[in-house]
Amino acid sequence: MKKVFPARAASKMSVAAETRKTTVRLALSRALFCLLLCLFARTVNAQDKTMWVPVDFHEEIKSRLEAELSIPIEYLVVSVDEYRSESFFACDIFKYKEIVPLPESEKDNFFISLPYAWDFAVIISRKDDGDMLDSNANLEEKKYITISGNSSPDKYLITKKQKLSYNITTDTNPFNSFSKIFKGEADFTILPSRIADDLLIMTSMKNELYVSGTPENSLLKFGYRFAVKKSDGEAFIKLNDAISKMYKNGTLVEIARKNSLSPIFIPNFDETPAPTLRTVIKTLNVIVLSSTLIIFLLSLILIRKTQKKKKETPQEVQTAALETLELKRQVDEYLMGQVTLTEQTLKDPYSGLFRMSYFKDRIDEEISRQNNLGQVFSVVLLRFKDISAITMKLLKDAADMVQEDFNKDCICCYDGNGTFEVLLPKHTQDDIQIFAESAAEHLERITRCEFDTEVIQYGTIKHSEFMEKVCKQ
Repeated sequence: MKKVFPARAASKMSVAAETRKTTVRLALSRALFCLLLCLFARTVNAQDKTMWVPVDFHEEIKSRLEAELSIPIEYLVVSVDEYRSESFFACDIFKYKEIVPLPESEKDNFFISLPYAWDFAVIISRKDDGDMLDSNANLEEKKYITISGNSSPDKYLITKKQKLSYNITTDTNPFNSFSKIFKGEADFTILPSRIADDLLIMTSMKNELYVSGTPENSLLKFGYRFAVKKSDGEAFIKLNDAISKMYKNGTLVEIARKNSLSPIFIPNFDETPAPTLRTVIKTLNVIVLSSTLIIFLLSLILIRKTQKKKKETPQEVQTAALETLELKRQVDEYLMGQVTLTEQTLKDPYSGLFRMSYFKDRIDEEISRQNNLGQVFSVVLLRFKDISAITMKLLKDAADMVQEDFNKDCICCYDGNGTFEVLLPKHTQDDIQIFAESAAEHLERITRCEFDTEVIQYGTIKHSEFMEKVCKQ
């Protein structure tokens, strides 16, 4: 059974403890919220590395496609993905951007092409040979290497630190390439990034391989999706065929290289919008961090004031404690048969025994009967779901009403923590259930709160033993 608070002191101390707990919980929740907001802001800041591709770059691709198709392309949607490989394999940035996006209201009227993309190679070597790729080398030191695979040859840029000739495996099976590297049959391999991404995640070798991208140790991927009107029945097929042809014959790569500053990847980006967004995010970071610190300090001050206020009234606390001890002494003496409880004690709503005067005339007989027979008691716990709006007066009225309906063999008390406890002599399970439901209805009507009911069988318990439980601090 839940602990019952029999006296005014316990009640006040409980309220003070709950106040402190609530204050601490509020402070912690606010601090946690601000911290999460701060982390979110920093994440957004970290992702704010969008590369803005110049419009003329896309316009040239668009015009070539229109010439190939002999139909107008209405919309151009470009996805830009940026990866940075800063360790063996780490893709910590993923950004998607639409340029001239297709409106939601128009999507049903257009065919949208499949996404086509080219990506630069991921160079994979043994971890020990990772320094053979010099990302800081001058352009003159960089060379193109042609790798032949199942499709047409593609050129990849590799930087050599020395004039060594490296043995490159061109096996299209990545696992075979990895195996050759570890056997010493090849120094490194070059794989398309979309293959390397999947295979490095799957293989257990990922922590033993060195992964590099372009000369700046980053990998850029561009995916294109174009839209044509459905009014031309063959437009969709024509569009995909045209993009596929441009992709395979290297036209897309040629356009990319022509519009870039360096000969391999596409760094010619217009970053004009980016600094403004980054500035906003940084400002937000400062505001959030400052707010978190201020709220935390205010919460600490509030907690200190609450504790100080409690220390400023020692006399009140001491008086309440003495009242508690006096009440316990009276109950102990009564149970020993030395005194009779006064009417005031029996009616004291803070004693934990609500309005027990109806039991006064029969209490001696009841104790004797319990001592002799050891009758089994049942305890019905009626739990509040919400006690925030309930006052002690409402609790007292509710307890009075319960006892008026069940005033033969029950004791109704409140433990101060949202639970009524009703002691009953042994009844059948049906009787106890009926009592629990009726008592809950009374309490709900009085307090306008909902209750859960739970019945606990205590086994054999003497009345005096139960009274001791009730009166414990």
